[in-house]
Amino acid sequence: MPFFAENLGRWWGNNPVLKKQEEIDLLAIDSKNAVICECKYTEVPFDEKELKDLQDSALCIKQPNKFFMIFSKNGITSGVRKQIENDSNYSIITLEDLFKNMHWRTPNRKIRLRNVPVDGMVEVVIFIYDGFLFIS
Repeated sequence: MPFFAENLGRWWGNNPVLKKQEEIDLLAIDSKNAVICECKYTEVPFDEKELKDLQDSALCIKQPNKFFMIFSKNGITSGVRKQIENDSNYSIITLEDLFKNMHWRTPNRKIRLRNVPVDGMVEVVIFIYDGFLFIS
């Protein structure tokens, strides 16, 4: 993450530009920066519509510097890759990346990705990436 987050959590509210409800899976902010995260634990790659929804949700965030992290079990489509490949404000993290980049302070701990189902869908995913604990 390009800054130290002062606040971290799930966010939802009204999009004043598009006049609709928005939900952000995970938002990390300080006074000038925001990391807006979308978490997809599905069998299909993150697609162009989901990218548009992610970008729309950023309209609700006041911080001028916005970064995006897409956590996707099965990566992204080629269309999404083409749209964001030259934009350093986007990061893609797959399930495989999570396991490659886990850092534990104690070598005896086991790596664990935990899914908590809610109403038949995976609603909560807990993981560590690049030394940070994420709960979505």
